[in-house]
Amino acid sequence: MIRDSNKVVVRSTITGTQKAAWLGPPATGRTMRIQAVDIHEFEGGQVVRTWHTEDWMTASPLFAIPNYADFSATVPQDHGPPLAPASGLPTATG
Repeated sequence: MIRDSNKVVVRSTITGTQKAAWLGPPATGRTMRIQAVDIHEFEGGQVVRTWHTEDWMTASPLFAIPNYADFSATVPQDHGPPLAPASGLPTATG
């Protein structure tokens, strides 16, 4: 854990065992471990914003997925309608 001003960074490990099919590939029974990083921003002693990321590419070999191209073919392609952009947020063009 690292603290700087009003932000705290936490690195953690998530573990689990695949006991059922997930996104297509069958269960392997293997235990997987992935790293996660959270950055929490505080104001007035309360968390007001959190950023979270997980390193799933290190876990993909445990799910019997030979490579990313094969994995992406197992993900359902209908994700519903696109999300509308949030108003007031900066965009890539300004």
